[in-house]
Amino acid sequence: MCGARKEEKGEDVRVRKRYTAILFAVLIAACAGVAAAADVDFDPSTFNPGIGETVTLALCQGCLGADVAQVEWDLDGDGRFETEAAGQRAVDAQYTTSGYVEVTVRVTDLAGRRASKTKGLYVGAAPLVAARTQIVDRDGSIYVLVMITAQRTISSPVVAEMAPNGYMMEIVDSSGALVKREGDRYVALWMEMLYESEMRTLAYRLYPAGGPTSTTFDGLVSSYTAGERFEAPVCGEVFIDEP
Repeated sequence: MCGARKEEKGEDVRVRKRYTAILFAVLIAACAGVAAAADVDFDPSTFNPGIGETVTLALCQGCLGADVAQVEWDLDGDGRFETEAAGQRAVDAQYTTSGYVEVTVRVTDLAGRRASKTKGLYVGAAPLVAARTQIVDRDGSIYVLVMITAQRTISSPVVAEMAPNGYMMEIVDSSGALVKREGDRYVALWMEMLYESEMRTLAYRLYPAGGPTSTTFDGLVSSYTAGERFEAPVCGEVFIDEP
């Protein structure tokens, strides 16, 4: 039993290293201007804040030039930008109800050009949280990573990601999950228990297939804990960054 626990921790370390390397690549790509949409980005201090907990949303400083004229934040996903947060490159937010919420930052430069980034958070108690990141490559394909983190002991975690319209999806790495296709949805199931802070990843690549394309991701994460099933949207990236 102890040997099995150590092996799981070893796998967790490998996942962390792989995730760190990918995030570093995302930062390099964004600052190098690989994708226009990557020029504006922000990081939340957590994708799963508790009710009333302060979550800090920080605009990527190194990804922006000196010609920023205006910064705006929509902190609750209602489509309106909060006046009290205008001009701030880092803001604090608190939420009073549980559930999924989308946060958007919009940046305007001195020439009047605008770019925005939206990310999803899940507010309130959750046995696990999944966060999505993406990298747009020069060949037009999009590398997507979904990171699943257990908040407490869970069993049989599942990630289901929809193949967006106009894209072909190729699974790159499932970190030991059983993957099957159900229509346009790819479902990854880990037949195991995860303990608090342990992680698994699902990585896939999207290739443009011609025709009208979807602009949004669509995914769910679920698991069992104490005999009850939990399900929530995948947090992180909401809109697809096209070349």
